Amino acid sequence: MAARKSPVGWILLVLAVVGAVVWFRSAANTPLPVDRAIARGQVTVSFAAADAAHSTLTITRAGADGALTVVVPAGAPIYSAAAGDQRLAVARTVTVRLAKGQSEASVALETYCLDQFALQPTPTTALSFSPPSDGTVVEETEPLRKLIACLDGSTQPHDARQFAVWMVSQNYLDLSYAQARGRIREAYRQVLEDQARAALNGAVRDQVAAALPGASSTDIDAAVTRIGGQRLAGKLDARAERMTAADLKGFLGGGAQALESCGYQTQVLEFFKDAPKASA
Repeated sequence: MAARKSPVGWILLVLAVVGAVVWFRSAANTPLPVDRAIARGQVTVSFAAADAAHSTLTITRAGADGALTVVVPAGAPIYSAAAGDQRLAVARTVTVRLAKGQSEASVALETYCLDQFALQPTPTTALSFSPPSDGTVVEETEPLRKLIACLDGSTQPHDARQFAVWMVSQNYLDLSYAQARGRIREAYRQVLEDQARAALNGAVRDQVAAALPGASSTDIDAAVTRIGGQRLAGKLDARAERMTAADLKGFLGGGAQALESCGYQTQVLEFFKDAPKASA
């Protein structure tokens, strides 16, 4: 006659089965960082950037069709495939849930610009969580990651938090106010000059060529140069100064408050020691 199993043995077996089911379901719903999900081939991602502060992120399933939860953490860097474009960083942690059988999901993504003077992304800019393979230097600092993580739950407006991020990403905190002002002004002056040159070599040159039928390329270039000198004389410097003043005001106002909310003692930082108290 076969021995009867002990009730305790049956109970342990049932508990083991139930525990395995619970573990499996828990593992399926455990949030997975987006970079790990991409590396495992479970998802692909695509972006549509409205500007440097707002993008739409679409996560598409590439693996099994079970339930999947993906987390995009604050501070995750976003790279452009176009040389010279801004790098971005995720400003607010977002969680994306794909139900069983759901192929993709899209979420609004708030972002920071990390490169103050670089070109902003457009809706057609190719963006990725992976750096380009063209030798682009990937520079991330621990203070910047910590700051963005701290600001994840901040109630400060986006502009204030962006100014704080720039102060760290551009290393302004290690400069005197005067040094930072000079660097910012020169950077804006160069940006404005590049934009003006592009306009002169584009639409303006076409207008000159149409107005001077039969003129040589050399004559057209000379005319464009004269027009450029007349239009740009003094205007770029004045505009660069206004843009610099606006940024400095942001650094001293909302930017400083955002830094202080994350533990920065602004009164001992080089930038703030000789900075005006009210406005730039």
